This record gives sequence, C-alpha cells and structure tokens, in this order.
Amino acid sequence: MAGSLGDFAVNLIGALGGKPTKQSQRLFSSWQRWEGGHTANAATWNPLNLTAPGSGLPTINSVGVVAMPNMQAGVKRTAELLRSGYPALAQAFASGQVDFQDPELQGDLNRWLSGKRTPGMTPYVQKIAGSYGQDLPLSAPVSQSRRGAPAAVAAPVRPQRPVFDPMSYASQILGQYATGGSVDFTQLPGVVQSSFKAPPPPPPAAPGVPPSQGGRSQAPGAAPPSPVVPGKGIVTSHGWKETAHAGGHTGGLPAFTQPADIMGSPGTKIFAPAGGVITKIGSAQEGGQSYFITGDDGYEYWLGHIDARLPVGARIKANQLIATVSGEHPRPHLHIDRRKM
Repeated sequence: MAGSLGDFAVNLIGALGGKPTKQSQRLFSSWQRWEGGHTANAATWNPLNLTAPGSGLPTINSVGVVAMPNMQAGVKRTAELLRSGYPALAQAFASGQVDFQDPELQGDLNRWLSGKRTPGMTPYVQKIAGSYGQDLPLSAPVSQSRRGAPAAVAAPVRPQRPVFDPMSYASQILGQYATGGSVDFTQLPGVVQSSFKAPPPPPPAAPGVPPSQGGRSQAPGAAPPSPVVPGKGIVTSHGWKETAHAGGHTGGLPAFTQPADIMGSPGTKIFAPAGGVITKIGSAQEGGQSYFITGDDGYEYWLGHIDARLPVGARIKANQLIATVSGEHPRPHLHIDRRKM
C-alpha cells in the first residue's frame, strides 16, 4: 500500500479544513499510539480504530473495528465521523490548537472510548495528553455533560429502624423481680421502648472478590471463566469459555477462537498460560498493552489490557509471572485469546 501514517495524518487534517502543523500532526500520532489501529492490529488504514457496523467492511474483533481498503477510504471515513460527532477534536486537528484541559476535547475523547461524552481527565485522556507532551493529573468527571444531562445522584441512605431485643426486655423484667419481687406495670411502656436497639451492621464483603466492573453480563449463578486468586493473581488455565472475539487474521493463521475476559483490579498479577516466547508487544484497544506469545503447546496467545513486565524475545515458562492488569482500561481486566498455530 502506498503512503504512511504520516501521510494519513496530513490528508486527515486537510480533509478537516486545516493545514498540517507540528501540533496537529502530534495530536494524531499521540492518539494513534494508544489506539494502535493499523500498527498493532489488523485494522488496515484505520489508525484510530473506527467501528463501522453494517458497512460491509471486514471487522477485526467483536467490537466492530474495521479494516479499510486503502488510505483514501480510511481518511474519508475518519474525517466524516469526526465532523459529525466530535467537533472539538475536528477543530483541534484543523486549527492546531490542542489543549487537553478543555472539557470539550476531554468529552470527545471520552466518548470515542466509551460512547459517553463526559468531560474529565480520565486515564484515557491523560495518556494521550502525556504522549502529546501535556502531563496532567487525573480529575473526577464533570458533574454535567456538555449536553446538559444531569449527573447521576447517589441513592439516599435509608435510616435503619431499631429492632426489638428480647434479651434486653427480659433482663429488665427480671431485674424488677430481683429488686422488688413484683413487676411495676406502670413502668412497662418504658421497659418496652428501651428494649428496641439499633440493628447490627451488615457483614463485610468477602475479601479478594473484585466488585462488578460492568461489561458483558453473566448468567446468575454461572462461574466466571477463571478466578482471581487473592495473593496469587489470575490463573489463566481456565478451560477457554468463549465470551468475545479480539485480534484478527495475522500471518496467515486462523482467527482467534478461544477468548475470555477475566476481571481483575489494576496490578493483579498475570501468569503465563503456557511456556513459549513473547514475539510482539503492542497496544490494546481501549487501554493497556498486549502480548503475542508463541506457545510450546502449538498455540499462539494474545493477552490484552496488561502492563508488560518482559521484553520481546523473552522465553517464558508456564505459570511464570509475565504481566499485571492495566489500570488504563475503564473496566480493568485481562482479555486472553488463543489459536492453533
């Protein structure tokens, strides 16, 4: 294919009505670095990982990211999408004025990732800003969207009613017998009232079980594809229950067909599913890095949304610590696939 990602950036900026500047081209390269389209996956000429359901274009994963037939088609679709739904990003490309503290720009980037235009310096915006050269701290999302949608309001805490304590009531009655030999019935209402006590606090949550992170639903009572073991990390030999598709066709191999999502807190240790060699490290869509591992068992593995701990070329053993769950994905988890070599 003729052209390069640098040519793609120049043509995209022109299609948005601007002239290429150092700032606008740096915005493209910083954003593309974390999306990884065209370079870290099979989304040819789709460097920002656009989805195009129903377009007839070949998709590379379950989310609907597509491969474009050529650079011209990729530039055209990217420019149309930015103009139609991401005005702050389109303006930044056209003008070369890039400020990641602008709530409008933050809202566009957050919508690109999650579908919700919520201003705020999220991990996704922060890492793109860092690549651009603006190192900014994380911030809580703005309480109201730019369209004026009200923020979610926490449900009010309902006061807990006191409950009757029969042991307290009995002890007070018996106490009157002990001191006077009979019950003073004129004091009975006060005895009853004082026998109501505050309810005990709810039991604490079981340790080591992460809260629900959203994403794909699971049938009630169904076991997760693999446990997160407290103090040990993610066990990756989990029977390969199919939940989603990621990756694509590379190197003439068939598509990945044995994937799973395993929820885990950022920093959770990840151990190798098999012995083998790390052949590639790239970015993972929506956050974190990814490994390609050529296993000694005849499978190729893809691990996504991770923080890599080992370099390309490293030889690994089964159950060896190789990575941790990344905090850059909005729903931290390990996505792991395998396919027959």
